[in-house]
Amino acid sequence: MPGLTRREFGVLVCAALTTSARASDGPQIIIKRFKFDPPELAIIPGTVVMWTNLDAAPHTATDQSEEWDTGELKKGETGSIVFETEGSFEYFCRFHPNMRAKIVVRELNLRS
Repeated sequence: MPGLTRREFGVLVCAALTTSARASDGPQIIIKRFKFDPPELAIIPGTVVMWTNLDAAPHTATDQSEEWDTGELKKGETGSIVFETEGSFEYFCRFHPNMRAKIVVRELNLRS
């Protein structure tokens, strides 16, 4: 397998840094008192959503269709998902199925 050129390496580094910055600058969902806050979030495609668990108990954010999952988040841990396609995504916590929320992904309509 051939090595990377300097240019290819630079592109990969920039992409990684951009993705990291996007994750920290994107919408935050706080898990606290066995609830997702906010319980519903509207975003545009390509948005990175981050969940942070503030409870002592572990939690997950798992798509109802199980197409995505943050994995187990212990107290103080974060997980993120990139939403590329439009749609309505209901999710729950695998450990506490009564914890539910929704993310709506749609393009902005800028027509006057």
